[in-house]
Parts: sequence; C-alpha cells; structure tokens
Amino acid sequence: MLTESALLLASLFVIAAACGWAFATYYPGHKKEPREQKLSANYSKGLNFLLNQQPDKALEVFLRIAEMDTETVATHFALGNLFRRRGEVDRAIRIHENLLKREELSIEHRAHAVLALGDDFMHAGLLDRAEENFLELRQFELFRETALKRLVSIYELEQEWRRAIETRRELEAGKVAGQAPVIAHYYCELAQLCIDEGKTDKARRRLRRSKQIHKDNPRAMLMRADIARDAKDYSLAIKLYRKLLDRDPEFVAEVLPRLLACYEATGAAADLDKALRALARKGQKNRTAIAYAAIMDDILDYPVIKECLREYLAKNEAFREWFAAFQMSSDDIVANPDMLRRVAGILRKTSADGRMYQCNQCGYIGVHLYWKCPSCKKWDTMRPSTSFSIQT
Repeated sequence: MLTESALLLASLFVIAAACGWAFATYYPGHKKEPREQKLSANYSKGLNFLLNQQPDKALEVFLRIAEMDTETVATHFALGNLFRRRGEVDRAIRIHENLLKREELSIEHRAHAVLALGDDFMHAGLLDRAEENFLELRQFELFRETALKRLVSIYELEQEWRRAIETRRELEAGKVAGQAPVIAHYYCELAQLCIDEGKTDKARRRLRRSKQIHKDNPRAMLMRADIARDAKDYSLAIKLYRKLLDRDPEFVAEVLPRLLACYEATGAAADLDKALRALARKGQKNRTAIAYAAIMDDILDYPVIKECLREYLAKNEAFREWFAAFQMSSDDIVANPDMLRRVAGILRKTSADGRMYQCNQCGYIGVHLYWKCPSCKKWDTMRPSTSFSIQT
C-alpha cells in the first residue's frame, strides 16, 4: 500500500510531468535556459528531500522555487494541500502565506491561496483567522459561494446563529438551494437559548419565525408543543403533538410519552387510543413506528397499540423464530399482558442505551436525537429507529 509520502511524491511527479508535456508540446523547439535548468534541478532536489523524509528541507527548496517562477504555483497548491491532509498544518500555512507575498500572483491564484490558507487555519482550529480569510474571499466571484459555505461552518461551530442566518441569506440570494430549512433550525437554536433563559414569549416568537421560513420543520413544532405542555396549556400541546405526528409519524417515539402525559393531565387518557388509531390507519409504516415507540416507552395497554404490536411482532422473521422456540405466536404474546411486558422488556434490553437514531444521509447511529448529524454535519437527517437487533 502506498504511504502518504509516496502519494505526495506521485502527485507532484504527475504535476511536473503534465507541465513538462505541455511545454514540450507547445514549444517543441525550445531549449532550456540556465535559469530553467536551475529550476528543474531545484525541483528534483525538493522531491529527493521528500523521498528521504526530510520535509523541512524540501519545503525550503520549494519555497525558493516559488520565488523564482510563477509556473510552479499549481505544484505549491498541491504540496500545501497534501501537507494539510497529513496534519502538517504549519508547513501548509508557510506555503500558502509565501504564495500570497508574491506580487506577480494572478487574481485567481491569489484568491485560491486565500482559500487554501483559510482551510489551513480551520484545520488548525484558528477559526478567527480562518474567518478573516473567508470574509476577504467573498469579493472574488469565483470563490464567493465556497467562502460563504466555509463561513457558515465557522458560525455553526461557534454557535453564532445570527451571523449564520445572515450568511445563509447571502447564499440564498446567490441562488444556492436548500437554505430555508437550515435557517429554520437556526431560529430553533435561538429559541432554545431563550427557553434556557426563561424567556418563553421570546422563544415563541423565534419558533413562529422558524415556521414562517420552513413550515415543515418538525423541531419547531415539537418545541412549540413542549412549551405549551410546560405552561399547562394541554389542549394546545395535544393539538401540536398530533399535528406533528400527522406530518412526520417517524417521531412517534419522541411524541408518544409526551402526548400520553398531556391526555392524563386532562383526565382523557382514553383519547390517546383514538389519536393513535387515526395515525395507524394511514399505513403500515405508521403502525410500525407506533409499535416500536410503545415498546421503548413501555406504553402497552391501549387496544390500537396491541394491534400494532401483534402486526409488528408477526411480520419479523427473527421474532417468529424466537417465539417458536418458546412454542408461542405473536397473538399469544399480545394476549397475555404479563408475557407482553416481559417480551417488551427483553427487546428494550437489546437497545440498552435507549432509543437509537440513524442519519438518513451518512448512516451515523447514535442514542440521542441530534438535529444536526455529528458525522456528516447535515441538518434534519437523524430519525428514530423502528427495529431491534434479535439474535436467534
């Protein structure tokens, strides 16, 4: 397997070969001047230092080459980026800062160097310096979208939600799609800060703004319902929880215990069965979500839940084999309250850490509902699991 150094050298040799081929093709009668011969010798010397694991000496040679000839700029970008990939950020920074000192650098190459240096700073965790570079880069039309996206990443890391909103608005103005759903999440973040400070009225305004921007945001509706529940406005909370389930039934595992608590607080726990039955009629996917949530939340006594559990346990091959070993069927399990609770308890133990959530973009699995995936950094991609791992 090729080492990182070997890959580095291979990349540089490819660039060198390409430049040499192009020069030979377009200038076949050209004879090397002494200056060009010196450049070629220095280039080979730098590659030899890299091959012999002497990156600092190689770096000094390449930096001197950059001071002599602008045709080596592409090589230096490749070298700097590869140093960054290897975690040698200080060396990458030296290369890109050296390029920016060159007065003869073209506008496009200068913008590229600003971007590369900003990436170096981000990789090093120097977010303030990275931000300065990306703010400067916004003036270059070719790199404007890239700069704005980098700035968004910084503001999200620093939880500067206002600045993140402004930057997403700039992307939106530039016809970059998909900004509204994320901006809606930023307003949810601002609302959560208000909730933490006890400013619920201000939080409600932030959540209304989130809804205006993206009406299908499940997070905003869940937060609005929770605020109503905490304020003992159970009628509104029930309305919002049910509306969320109608729109996004995958969240039944999150909503079910909240909804039950609201019905119980109003003395109308029996109405939970009606609410879930209306949801179950809309398809098998909903019934599966209800059954999984009922097991995880230990809410097993409602007729519609038992119907969903019977179907859920019967349709799974692993469950059937498991029950057959005890000479029982899913009907037998559901008909016996004690046995049903035992089975539900066993299934919960297969998810010892609690509910499982999975990103529908990168596959990341976690035990918490993150509105932004910790792995791929996409928003609103985590969804509750509806299955258990059963070994037969």
